Amino acid sequence: MNNNNSCKPESNLYRPVIDLNKCESDGRCVKVCPKEVLIMKEMTSEENSRLTLKGKLKTLVHGKLKASVLNPDACQACGDCMRVCPENAIKLEQKITGSFFEWAKNKGNIRIKTQEGDERRLYDMITQQLGDYPINSPF
Repeated sequence: MNNNNSCKPESNLYRPVIDLNKCESDGRCVKVCPKEVLIMKEMTSEENSRLTLKGKLKTLVHGKLKASVLNPDACQACGDCMRVCPENAIKLEQKITGSFFEWAKNKGNIRIKTQEGDERRLYDMITQQLGDYPINSPF
């Protein structure tokens, strides 16, 4: 574990997200994290089934181990894990705090990726939560 104080004051606003298709499983990210947010763990069959062919090959070659986020709330957004990752497999993603619907109101235009056929259900759920908040209906 790295005990430097390079972490940013935006603690608990970001969380690491790992692209398992890119992860080379060398563990540098785990070693450098000052807050023990990441671990190396063996991929489950279900996780492996969601990988691309390239991701599956990398996983097989590297003994089925991948970096995994153990404790996202401990992330202090220092970015050390991103800097040491040779495959650029780690990104810091802003956490949504409070109500998703309040966050959506403040963001304005947002895009949400859905499974085919779920768009209408998601739209109905959001408009129900937001009440009279103006939304341009795609339907």
